[in-house]
Amino acid sequence: MQTRILTAEDASAYWKLRLEALQESPESFATSYEEAVMRENPVQRVADILSSNSAKTFGAFQDGELIGNIIVSFQTMPKLQHKASIFGVYVTPSARGKGIAEAIMQTLISYIEQNSEVEVLDLTVVSTNVPAIRLYEKIGFVKWGLEEKSMKNNDRFIDEWHMNLFIQRR
Repeated sequence: MQTRILTAEDASAYWKLRLEALQESPESFATSYEEAVMRENPVQRVADILSSNSAKTFGAFQDGELIGNIIVSFQTMPKLQHKASIFGVYVTPSARGKGIAEAIMQTLISYIEQNSEVEVLDLTVVSTNVPAIRLYEKIGFVKWGLEEKSMKNNDRFIDEWHMNLFIQRR
């Protein structure tokens, strides 16, 4: 397995995995599959995002296939530049339980430590996603608040934990 920052050349692979994520785990993402497939030029839009400096997308590849990804978005306002947000975490079901998400997350954290002034990483995670919560806590993220009814999927409310990791410079 290889982990790295995705580039515009990875847009098609990312889009394929993103659509899978929206179908496999609809409760974990604010965007629905139906909304995603309605977008105009989605692969070009993804390529543009992957070329942006305001966010980086990290991926894991197995045998040349993208099997997992994590996005980190950097704050641009001067008083908030010490923070970045993680979102869009997903690993294809056949690759789960093999340390893929942890490997991508560690690649992302190493990148943050070496290439930015970010001091705080934050994320939200669906309260029922126990494996993800355990992983984030193992890495050092700490829960700081539960947002009740954060999202609504059909008639079902979804709560999310807010979590932070304070970056320790080596």
